[in-house]
Order: sequence, then structure tokens, then C-alpha cells
Amino acid sequence: MANVSRAALFLVVLLQAGCAQKSVPLACFDTSPGRGTAFGQALELTVRAHGTAVRAEQLALAGLNGLAEIDPDLSFTRTRDHVRVEVKGKPPFDKNAVGGLGETSWREISAELVRSAARLSGAVDAAPPERIQQVMVDAMLAAHPPQSLPCAGSTSPVARLDFPVEKPAAAGAAPKPVFEAVAHPAPRTRPALRETIGRDFVQMMHTVLRIHLEPVSADRFVADGLAGLSDLDPSLRLDGRPLEPLEWEPAINAAISSSPRLKAQEPTDLFAKMADKALSGLGSGSRFVPVSVQQMAGAGIVGVALDQTQTGGLIIRVQPRSPAARAGLSPGDRIVAVDGVPVGGRTGEEVAARLRGQPQSTVTLTVQLAKTGGSVNIGLVRAYGASIDVDVRDRLVWVTAEAFQQGSVHTIGGAIKKAIPDNGPKSDGMVLDLRGCAGGSLHDLWAAAAMFEPGISPFVLRQRQSWPASPTNGSLAGLGRGVPLVVLVDRYTAGGCELLADHLQAKAGAVGIGVSTAAKAIIQDMLPMGAYGSVRLTTGRIEAADGRRVDGIGMIPTLCTANASTVSEVLAQLDDGRAGQARAAALGSDVARLEQRSHCPASNRAGQSLEQDVARRLLSDPGLYAKARGAG
Repeated sequence: MANVSRAALFLVVLLQAGCAQKSVPLACFDTSPGRGTAFGQALELTVRAHGTAVRAEQLALAGLNGLAEIDPDLSFTRTRDHVRVEVKGKPPFDKNAVGGLGETSWREISAELVRSAARLSGAVDAAPPERIQQVMVDAMLAAHPPQSLPCAGSTSPVARLDFPVEKPAAAGAAPKPVFEAVAHPAPRTRPALRETIGRDFVQMMHTVLRIHLEPVSADRFVADGLAGLSDLDPSLRLDGRPLEPLEWEPAINAAISSSPRLKAQEPTDLFAKMADKALSGLGSGSRFVPVSVQQMAGAGIVGVALDQTQTGGLIIRVQPRSPAARAGLSPGDRIVAVDGVPVGGRTGEEVAARLRGQPQSTVTLTVQLAKTGGSVNIGLVRAYGASIDVDVRDRLVWVTAEAFQQGSVHTIGGAIKKAIPDNGPKSDGMVLDLRGCAGGSLHDLWAAAAMFEPGISPFVLRQRQSWPASPTNGSLAGLGRGVPLVVLVDRYTAGGCELLADHLQAKAGAVGIGVSTAAKAIIQDMLPMGAYGSVRLTTGRIEAADGRRVDGIGMIPTLCTANASTVSEVLAQLDDGRAGQARAAALGSDVARLEQRSHCPASNRAGQSLEQDVARRLLSDPGLYAKARGAG
């Protein structure tokens, strides 16, 4: 060890007193503040060192479970669709994690799981970040030691870690090194981002090929990416010849280097254009999210939901008691500028990102009002966001869900208890407003379904492999059985939310009111792409447990408001047979449901409260509610 630098010497840990104390030099990694930083880097390096012999998730879980050294009651377990963080005696936290993600994704997942562990465990929360990183790195490398590991990112002369095979020391022999930091020539400087675009695009493509819902043609993906470059520089000519795999990266780099117009572009913009063009060609709703959009995210909200199907800031929902509601904004109003910056050509997601920020910060909106057509400037103070809002009014419990986050099910459970306390009913029923709800935590969606109809698996996940979701039968299961329930839906109800609405109407006897839903019952995962941004990739589809497909068809409510303007017109469907026909079709074949969807189109009813008025009328009359439940 004569060549080991002084900076590395004290980091070499030996076997002492017959006890294998295994510790790895954190000097090999970025030790900047933040839990899990060094572990994430060590994870990536170790995956590459092992090749295909060890999966990223095996290494991640080994490291995460090393935190038991800090809190013995803490554990991490992997199931088919999520990783569970659990401390004995406390409610667990579940993180969705699709099998087969690469080391970069598991790096991000691990960092979030460490933060969740800190929320559950006082011992982890109190531990210094360096100790958390150290025990995780040590546990991972002790469980799966590679032969050697490069010290990429190190500022010390240490360039590689060697891992000799551990052999028991003879009695009385001197301790032998377990992990030894060895000085080697310093690694090459990381190439400029522009020089790695081709390599990074091809690596992204391999991830897409592995976990996208449907098989993807690599040739088509690369061709579409190159076509994105030709959109930026029309003089770039593509001959259309299929490329060999070894030609993909050089072809991309050659296209960029040969075009003065492309060379003048920012590398992140070039990558974004290629990725967005290639992903849009998949036809599955997958797309690229630039880092500029991610960086705008914050916990503070103004309380509006925007139309994601068009550019601009069309408001489709206003959250009750939110800053936007107090300012008098309504569905149908359009945000045309945020803090003086026009947003007319921005996607709904980009505008929504600009609206978010730090709680208690101020944002100025220029809004075109639907009622007058005029524009006004409105200053709003962002509030802490909540995905579920509960209100009791008109002898009804109103639950408005924008998305199902971790723990949302407990908020709904509290709402049910308000409807039926221990001393008997004090309300006429419950309205679950899923208009504009795009989905969220499948675990909480399953648990919400189990509250009204326990023991039945509501969904089936269709990914590269398929499995039914396990029914949730916790302390809240069956809590809402027997509660008069109305579910409101609209054209923006999507993903798990439209599956939940469909399940409650089909299996739990709820009455659906509104228009046909978005018919986008898909699972999308955000895959980090470093400095470029992220890929929103469609990795699965959700179907009803009885085999009925919702993706591409949607949920069709019993009472349709698409072509009605009054409560009487809607309730007339109970007498003329249309409600019965709708309920029968909702439980029928895909062909029957598509036919029924044409009679209840996914129209835009922004700015109208007809659905709430129908719900009030229905739940205030038990006989009328029973008639709607038994329609057909």
C-alpha cells in the first residue's frame, strides 16, 4: 500500500479483533450535503462493475436495509409494484417502483426512500447525512462486492477501490484489508455534455425498449430522434437507411457536428427535441419533460387544474377554499401570463409548473375571464397543496380529489366517519368528486375501493407481465359499505381515478354522474435523464379486474350530463330508460361500452355546476337514489 495517498490511508478499514468492519472511502463519491448522495453514485458504479450479474434493485435494497444499523426496527421490502418502508408500530410508506428500472432510476428511488425513512424513523432523521450514506454504501458493497470500483467524482488521487476476496485470518495473524483504496492515475475529465448526446440518447432508448408497455422498434426510435434534429435544421438530410446498432451513436453525433445551426443550440435543447420526437412516435402518451419544467416544481399551489390536452392555461377546476377560489377564478377562465411572461404557446403541464412555487410566495396571473372576455391581473399567495379536500355542506360530505397521494386514503376514511359517526348517520350521503382527477398512488386507490367493497381486487396491471392487485383489507376496509355514494366524473378524469369510479359504480353500487372519462387508464413513470430532464414513459395499463378495458373506452356514468342543462333533464333519464341502458352497457362488452360512449361524449362542461346539483337532488331523496342504483 505504499502508493496509497495520505487522503486515502485513513479510509482503509481493516479486520480488527476478528470482526469484519467493512467501510468504503466516501472520498470516492460526492459527499455534498443530502441524504443518499454518495450512495446513489456508488450504486451506479457498482451496477456497471457487476454488469448483468446483479440487478440495480438488489444493490439498492441491500444498501437501504443497511439503515437497520441505525434503527433496527426499520425495513425495506420489494413487492411486485412497490417498495415498502416500514418501522414497527407505524403505518408503512409505499413507493411505486416498476421492475427492471436501471441504476439511474433506482438512484432516484433510493434517495426518496431514504427521505421517507427519515420521516418514519426518529433515529434515521437524527443521524448525520454522512453516517446515513456510509452505512448504506457499506451494506451494499458487503452484500455484493465487485472486484474493483472506479472512484469517479473523487477529488482525491484515489481513482479505484479494489475488493480482494476475503479470507479468514489465521489465529494471531495480523488483520488483512477488506476494502482497499488504491491510488491510480486520475480519471479523465468528464466529457462536455454536447459530446455525450449520442451516447445518452442511445442509453435512454435502451431503457425505453426494456420497460415501455408495448414493444418498441429501436430503428424507428433512432430514426424519429434524428428527425427531431432535422426539424431544427431542415437542411439536414436523412437517407432513411436502417442503421446498425454500432452506428446509432456516431450518426447522432455526426449530424450535430456537421450542422452549424445545431452546434449553436444548447445541448439540453437538442436532446429534448430528439427525445420528444422519438417518444411521441410511440403513440402511448409518453413524452419528454425538460429540466426547466422540473425545476419550477414546488409545494406551494394556487389551486387550479389546467387542461392538459391543449396549449395555454385553460382552467378546468378550481379547488375549494384555495387562493384561486378566494380570488374568484372559475372554470373556463384562461391564464395568459404568469408573472408577466406569456404562456399562450406553453403546454398545460408547463403552465402548471410555472404556477407552483414556495408556499407563501406571491405570483401574479394575467387571466382572461370567461364571463366577460376581459383580462385582469390577480396577485395570489401560494398555499400548501393538498390533493384531497373534504367539506360538509347541504347535509352531504363532499370529497374533492385532484390526485391520490400517499396517505390520501386516510383523508377519505375520515370523510366517511363524518358521514357515519359512531352515533349514527348525520348526513344524507357522500359525493366523491373525481372530475379532473388524474390518478396517483395505486396503493391508495386500491385502499379507497376496498373501503366501499372489501375483498375484491379492483384493478389488474398490464405491464410486460400482468398480475391482479391484492385487495386491501386494513382497518379502513368496508368502512364505507352502505353509505349512499355518488361519484362525479368528467372528460379529465383519467388513470386510476377513472378505474376507481368505474369500480365504485359497477361493484359498490355508487351512482356515476357526468360525462365519459378520458379513457387514459395508463401507468406512467418519470425516468430521470440527468441534466436533460426526465422521460414520462408509459409502462403499463390498468384494467378492471373482470377484464373490462377502460383505456381507450373510459368510464360511462349512469346519469349523463353531456347534452343536458337542467337537473330535470338529467333525472328524466331514470324514466325513459337511458340510465338503465347506460348502466347495462357499462357492465357489458367493449363494443357495447364504446357505443354507449357515443351517446355520452366526453364534452367540456367547464364553468357549470349541474353535476353537483344532480348529486344534491339524488341524495336528498332515498327513493330517487335507490331508483338510480337499480337502473337497468
